[in-house]
Amino acid sequence: MKVENLMTREVVTTTPATSLKDVARTLVEHGISGLPVCDDDGVVVGVVSEADILVKERGRPEDPGLLGWILGEPSPLELTKLRARTAGEAMSAPPIVVAGYLQAAAAARILVTEGIKRLPVVDKNGALAIRKADGSIAAVYRRPKQTAFEDARLSPDRGAVGAQAMYPNCCGSYDLALRLVVYENGREHWFKGTDLPIFRWTFVEGGHRIAFAQAPVHFGCGAHYELRDVRTERLIDEANVSDEAPGCPAPKPGDERVQVPAWARSLERAR
Repeated sequence: MKVENLMTREVVTTTPATSLKDVARTLVEHGISGLPVCDDDGVVVGVVSEADILVKERGRPEDPGLLGWILGEPSPLELTKLRARTAGEAMSAPPIVVAGYLQAAAAARILVTEGIKRLPVVDKNGALAIRKADGSIAAVYRRPKQTAFEDARLSPDRGAVGAQAMYPNCCGSYDLALRLVVYENGREHWFKGTDLPIFRWTFVEGGHRIAFAQAPVHFGCGAHYELRDVRTERLIDEANVSDEAPGCPAPKPGDERVQVPAWARSLERAR
């Protein structure tokens, strides 16, 4: 039996800006223990539960005593929940979600393994669906004006998934890859470089870095290359390499032509 055969279809949700007082009122009114938190596009961005509200209500005692001294100071996450005033500040994020086609037994295992009581079921239409090792589904949703995801790849170390984000082409009938997205360790990392179309990309160093090449659609005299760290999104290196195609300006006397960096040559092998 699949999750879609068992799930509740009339779901009560809340928004990140909703006060915890209103969240508590909704839980009581509907006799439920948790709410999916959805953004303006209806995307599930977290889950807020009665446990999150209880953390806020209990607070931290003025004098924690010997036990508090042994356990130490609260973690940054605990402090955030203690100071929370809205669903967005108190919620657990990113949410663990599943697709309707997942087997119910697999969903039950996720509930037990993760120690949670509810699993939002999301529609993967138009989203990049990533099945994790534990069977749960991570969803990367399209951004405004984005049409699709293409060329999805798993990093060599199996720790990240990347894909090209496609957008409408003002001057043609085909879409263009204007962004790259990498899902790694529960986070989305979006890259755009110089805003030119990304016509080639690959993981580098097992998946810790990405390399990509950009160029104009119809006519250009070169390509822009970037090497970035995935987790920090920091620019490691870049190069602008000129072409020797007809119509392209020749190098000025004394100018040294920029060569394709070694890390960028991995893009050729990835074609």
